[in-house]
Amino acid sequence: RSSAPPEPVLSAISGTPRAITLAGMQPAVNSADPYNPYYGRRIAVGIGITDYEFWPALEGAVDDAQRTAKQLRQMGFDEVLEIYNKDATRIRLLQLLGVELAQKTGKEDLALIYFAGHGQTETLPNGQKRGYIVPADADQTDIFATAISMDTLRDLSNRLPAKHVYYAMDSCYSGLGFLRGLSTIPKTEGYVQKMTSKRAVQMIAAGAEGEQAMEVGGQGL
Repeated sequence: RSSAPPEPVLSAISGTPRAITLAGMQPAVNSADPYNPYYGRRIAVGIGITDYEFWPALEGAVDDAQRTAKQLRQMGFDEVLEIYNKDATRIRLLQLLGVELAQKTGKEDLALIYFAGHGQTETLPNGQKRGYIVPADADQTDIFATAISMDTLRDLSNRLPAKHVYYAMDSCYSGLGFLRGLSTIPKTEGYVQKMTSKRAVQMIAAGAEGEQAMEVGGQGL
């Protein structure tokens, strides 16, 4: 996030989970692993950091996370966990996402993680890029050891039994989170039914590599 002049890069998303099928397609009915368009429970984690120990302060990250948490409750989420500022240390975030959230979610649940704070990118010796979210106690001189990499977030996702895991990342360079290719839907019979019965992990990011997630008027765009 940054307070530099803005170019909006992220639109707000609202609404309730819905089952979506292509025209003429029906949800899977495989008795061994049936598709369920609804969630058993919806559980969210809201993380906001404005006051950093070693990084410049932000303006609206905590307010954004608090408003998001309030909105999710109004949408009917079963539980919303919140953690802000100095409490959002690296160890605490890993424990919250990798242990507590894992214990609270089941195989038919939705787990949503919202993060508002600093992000950082490093270039590895082989030229590859690695993105990080920055906890409250992260050291600017040792981002690898003190921040949380997107690789770690992927590993944390594997610890969650939830049917759907959804990240909303309002931080700089968070577009390095999950990379994927796009292609047309294969014409294999039953493809849509098969895919919609599977577990999914998704991320929406406030910016790609080299783009900053802007703050204007005390709010993240």
